[in-house]
Amino acid sequence: MLWQSYLPGHIYFGTNIVKENNNILQGLGSKALIVTGQGGSARRIGALDDICQALQHQHINWEIFDQVEANPSIDTARAGARLARACGVDFIIGIGGGSPLDAAKAIAILARNDISEEALLNGQYGEVLPLAAVATTAGTGSEITPYSILTFPAHKTKRSIASTKIIPRLAILDPRYTSELPWQITADTAVDAYSHALESYLSVKTTPLSEVHAHAALKILGAELKLLGRSKTVTMASREALLFGSMLGGMAISTTGTSIPHALGYPFTFYKDVPHGRANGL
Repeated sequence: MLWQSYLPGHIYFGTNIVKENNNILQGLGSKALIVTGQGGSARRIGALDDICQALQHQHINWEIFDQVEANPSIDTARAGARLARACGVDFIIGIGGGSPLDAAKAIAILARNDISEEALLNGQYGEVLPLAAVATTAGTGSEITPYSILTFPAHKTKRSIASTKIIPRLAILDPRYTSELPWQITADTAVDAYSHALESYLSVKTTPLSEVHAHAALKILGAELKLLGRSKTVTMASREALLFGSMLGGMAISTTGTSIPHALGYPFTFYKDVPHGRANGL
């Protein structure tokens, strides 16, 4: 059996991982664009401050683009790319759940490549800005995947950009950043992570390695979803397990991609504004 896998990123996992390793952003560039959501959660949970302090410690300058909405549009990504070019940044840091991280990936492409939507979706672009990704939800696995999911109003749906060029060079997973997520968001994102693992496990593109990742994710996430169904209280041990399971699911789909549940879920999100993870579950 012939198969291949490409997982080039450096993963930092654990509580206070940025505070205790403030040199982890070294080597990515000299000026960063921090991409985060418009709701301000990255600042409230301390993730933004941790990253800014780490950048300051390394004498790296930064700008902030905090205009990413839920299910970000191609227009938002283009706005971020314009700011990146205007400010002369040479790497991108995404902080958030799937929406800010997916937007950050698209911005990394568009900051270096002034291209059409068709070229973006078809992978017709050159080099992209280096990326670091800080996960603040346990669901998308976007911090380690080669995918960016954007809303394209002209297509009236969400579309996937897929390229190994947008796999973050650095993934930061601190369970503390997920500690203030409401139960409903925790449950929705956990379903998203579980769907990644299940779709990958059943995929015709599965490999021995992706199967290991998917199987482990299913075991961890299945147990945690049962706990979420029994109680609205989420312990830090559960949040750490959910984040780890989400990461494993991201590793699995990095090889196989997603399948029918995700394709069916996109219209629910676009037309009915159903959260992505819940749409996959439906």
